[in-house]
Amino acid sequence: MLDEALPVYLLSERKDKDLATTLYHTQGGSEPQPTYTLRYADPTTPAARNCYAVALFDSFNPEILFGEVLVKPRWTQPTLSQDEVRKSNGVVPPPEPLIPLEFTIQLYDPDQQIYVTYKESSILGSTKWDFSMPQDTFRTPSTSMLDKGLSDPVIASNTPRINFSWKKEKLGRELTCFYTGKSTDGLVKKRQKEPDVTCAMLKSLKQLTIYEPNLSRIDLEDPKGFEVVLLLSAAVVRDVYFGTLRQAFNIADVPRKASQSSTPRQSSQSSVHPPKVQAAPTGPRRTSQGAAVTGLYTGQPESQSPPPIPSNHPAAADPRIQWEIDQETQRLRALAEAEQRDARRAEEQRRQQREREAEEETRRLQKMVEQEASRARKQRQREVEEETERLRRLYGGSGQALDNRSASPPPGSSAASAGSYPYQMPCWPSPSPQQYPFAQPSSSQQTHSGVPPGYGPSVYPGGPPQPLNTGNTSSNSRPQRSFFNLRSDNKLNKKSSSVW
Repeated sequence: MLDEALPVYLLSERKDKDLATTLYHTQGGSEPQPTYTLRYADPTTPAARNCYAVALFDSFNPEILFGEVLVKPRWTQPTLSQDEVRKSNGVVPPPEPLIPLEFTIQLYDPDQQIYVTYKESSILGSTKWDFSMPQDTFRTPSTSMLDKGLSDPVIASNTPRINFSWKKEKLGRELTCFYTGKSTDGLVKKRQKEPDVTCAMLKSLKQLTIYEPNLSRIDLEDPKGFEVVLLLSAAVVRDVYFGTLRQAFNIADVPRKASQSSTPRQSSQSSVHPPKVQAAPTGPRRTSQGAAVTGLYTGQPESQSPPPIPSNHPAAADPRIQWEIDQETQRLRALAEAEQRDARRAEEQRRQQREREAEEETRRLQKMVEQEASRARKQRQREVEEETERLRRLYGGSGQALDNRSASPPPGSSAASAGSYPYQMPCWPSPSPQQYPFAQPSSSQQTHSGVPPGYGPSVYPGGPPQPLNTGNTSSNSRPQRSFFNLRSDNKLNKKSSSVW
């Protein structure tokens, strides 16, 4: 402790799951007494994801809210390196948080915003956090209606602003707050620049000592607001700029199945210098919606929460949340495509199964038809054989004769013209009685048999030969007729001449 006579605030360390810490005040060697309470946003609520929110309440009356801070980090851009994508199993690595370049402290009664700008250390300078406060904060009591119609000094453009700066020592974790001048100092030229006035000191990020004797040199109307700004800025610098970004901003770990990000998180002391940010303007600024409005802090009564401020412009989506949404969309799309592939594969298998069943049914039916045809053929053959056997038993030996008759040549052939003789005998002329007188039979014998003598069964064992049809007999010849029936009585009559 630098001096026991100076007011000192003791900032207790915040543990991982603590949602509130108590600030103790001591002065002049007195016992530390609880004065303020720092409440953090509940990380289990969806509104507290990927952001840092802290509010300063009164320790004895939790309904009194002095001020709050809502900080959102910057994010890295998606990598285009194929090596990084390949290392993360083809998934684009998630955006990683970066140190914010500024944050806003919201004060109440009266409402005003204090913008704190972060500037990283350079070769000639150290790391610092600049902010400014209006010289006049409260309205001047007046009964004039004209004075009541004027704007508040906090947002008036003609109100001078007092500049302060938290500076970090090059070695160690000591911070010192200096008064660096007014916004109107550039209007009047001075022979030499006045040195910075020490206002407060943060030792080891645990003890905040306020130099009250030096505050009398600063023309500041709201010392209580300045005290709240010092406490909240010291808490933000300790948790965000000297702590772990993922823990400070309540960033959830990426599941292993979703992606395996191998991009290292950039530390608070990054070697890359961020782009320069202009100082906060002195003009009026629009009041933003704080964390207390959204009800992020536990234990705050709902009746004390002011109504939300309507905004015509929709809030931009958080890059981390947008990445998670994209990854979830990609996962659902891949799941839907896998389900479609499985459905198509199952449909193809069912179709092939139906085709196989149809082929098997066709073969079965074809086999049944062939078996039925075979049984019918065998049945017909059996019936034919039975009928043949029945006819053979019925007619006895006639079957042999029928077989022989069926084997005889058809009529009209050369074999049928020869009759039943094995060969055709030549037709010899009938012998005359003068040549063979001894062979003439008696008339009784000739009339009895009807066969000429000498042609009996002894000469022709198969019977007498049939006379040949030479075609010269009158019985077989057709009568001659004239052409156009001019011939009568088989003679052609000549027409007598009229002259002769």
